[in-house]
Amino acid sequence: MICKTEGLVLRWYPVTDSSRIVVWWTRGYGQLSTLIKGSQRPKSWMLGQYDLFYTCELLFHAPPGRDLMLAREIYPLKRRSEFRTQWRATAAASFVSDLLFRSTLPHVASLPIYALATETLDLLA
Repeated sequence: MICKTEGLVLRWYPVTDSSRIVVWWTRGYGQLSTLIKGSQRPKSWMLGQYDLFYTCELLFHAPPGRDLMLAREIYPLKRRSEFRTQWRATAAASFVSDLLFRSTLPHVASLPIYALATETLDLLA
């Protein structure tokens, strides 16, 4: 099943030299993890499409009964580049992301929490 949603990048982990697992807080699916194959290759189409605190449109494959989804397409909607130069704002945004990661359950959506998180990151930026 192919799904489409909007989401915030909370964390990412390297899996191999060229692939990453990205943890998202999404509007319609709550917290979910996606595998992005080949995203760190020099000529990858995914390079620069996601980073911490980005709001992105995410298209992913959701196999039944699995917790790890496979990302198909990512399009950045808000990059929040201010976090690259303002370290205090970046520290506060890191706290917000960590709080979301630790306090939410996988695949349990909450539209008010998503709206509050995006608004908070916009204000911090």
